Amino acid sequence: MDQILITIQKTVEPAFQQMAIFLVELIIAIIVFLIGWRITQYVQKIARRALYRRDQETDARLFAAVHRLILIGGVGLSAAGALLVMGLNIETLMTSLGLAFVGIAFALKDTLENSFAGLYLLFERTIKENDVVAVNGIEGSVEEVSVRTTNIRTYDGLHVLVPNKMFFQNPFTNKTHYPTRRYDFGVSISHTSDLRKAHAVILEVVSNVAGVLSDPVPSVTLDKFEALFVHATIRFWFNWQTTDLSAVTTAMSQAIVETAQREGIDLFLQPQQVVSAIAVN
Repeated sequence: MDQILITIQKTVEPAFQQMAIFLVELIIAIIVFLIGWRITQYVQKIARRALYRRDQETDARLFAAVHRLILIGGVGLSAAGALLVMGLNIETLMTSLGLAFVGIAFALKDTLENSFAGLYLLFERTIKENDVVAVNGIEGSVEEVSVRTTNIRTYDGLHVLVPNKMFFQNPFTNKTHYPTRRYDFGVSISHTSDLRKAHAVILEVVSNVAGVLSDPVPSVTLDKFEALFVHATIRFWFNWQTTDLSAVTTAMSQAIVETAQREGIDLFLQPQQVVSAIAVN
């Protein structure tokens, strides 16, 4: 009987010791994970204070993305620390995590590229809501810059989702980055007219139209000679934030025609190509 008890004791004691060791390691692992979780929350608070600057709506989207990245990274590191406490081989852990990361990164290549591009756009405010942009043949007003895509409303009312990486892989134009813009359009003057007079008259008309800025000064250039007419390019600047361009060009066209008729200047009527340019300092 005593021999049986001794045998049982020799069998049970190691099991209890192993269980006690496991429980201690588990408790320590839980503590390590909770400490990592608290550090993650603290880092999130720091990131929130650092990222919230002026535009609360944009900063909220930026913080939401950074918040998720910090959460994933913090939970992953906390879990790795807890598993190390439980006795998992660090080389095996790092190898497994590395292989998993490579596999995930390869599978989500486009998503990751768009997400990092979106974080950059949100952080740097390269483009923002209500900006008019043109990229890769798509042009319209920015409605929202999210983490993966930029939502654009085109001039004909279409909703286009542009992958954010497109703003890095292609040159793009922000047409509302500056408050002033230059606008070009053409008028043709008959060869039978006095060109010096026509140039002076048109320049005076353009300079006096409401909405046309005096600095930079408007200009009229005779730059193309055809069989029946001389083409003149009119260039003027306006403030797009306070000026209705359609109203300005309509008033300008009416004034040019009326003045030309009064001054005996013959305008050669034909379709003209309209060109707009972005202001550059």
